[in-house]
Order: sequence, then C-alpha cells, then structure tokens
Amino acid sequence: MKKPMETWQYLTASTVTYAMKAKKLLASRGFTVIAERNVKTAGKTGGCGYVIKIKGDSVTLTGAKRVLKAAGISLKEAEVYREEETEG
Repeated sequence: MKKPMETWQYLTASTVTYAMKAKKLLASRGFTVIAERNVKTAGKTGGCGYVIKIKGDSVTLTGAKRVLKAAGISLKEAEVYREEETEG
C-alpha cells in the first residue's frame, strides 16, 4: 500500500552556508527540513543554488519564513511540489 503524497514547500538559498544555517535553525524549531543542491538551476545561473525543502503546507511555510526572517536569513522564491512516497 502506498503512503499518501506529501507536500513540500521549497525555498531557495544562494549559498550552501545559508542553506545549512536555515536547515539547522528550522530543524531546531521542529520543522522537518532537507537542504540539498538545486539541480534545476545547477550550471544555469553561474552561482551556487541550494533548496531548502520544508515538509508541510503553506501555513507551515509562512511559519518557517517568519523564523528565518527573525534570524536575518533571507531566502528566495517558494514553490509547492508534491512528492509520492514509495510503498512501505
């Protein structure tokens, strides 16, 4: 039986430093978060590109953005993706 699809909110960071700071801060506040290289923009922008994936809906994203803003961490655009989990 497949698990239901999950919603992940994506924020982008221009450097690995900001991505890791955001990941650490959000995880410490109870968010489920993954930071990884943004393969969609790799090589296209000429700079680093990292994605911070936050598990949840738009309300979760709003809370995460508030936490980041209060800490002085500025991230870019947010998009919603749905990912299907494997059987298990």
